[in-house]
Amino acid sequence: MLPRLSQTINGVLLLILASVVGYVLITFPGYVIEYYDKAAAHGPVMAYLYLASVCLGALIIAAVFLKLTLGLIGSTRRKKK
Repeated sequence: MLPRLSQTINGVLLLILASVVGYVLITFPGYVIEYYDKAAAHGPVMAYLYLASVCLGALIIAAVFLKLTLGLIGSTRRKKK
């Protein structure tokens, strides 16, 4: 009975994660545009620094997500063998 409960909890957590990711994908571009306008008001250098920091943050998040995903896939394949 315990493994079935674990699968249910994992499914619910994945659903919550998918909801959060969807919400971020919908709202994030609006925030980026809004704050870019504020940064651009201080000059082009600030606008470029803002865009560079946003891109760097997105790259770090994507790299961490990719590493976790590949690790999960690798451990799943090893577990099946």
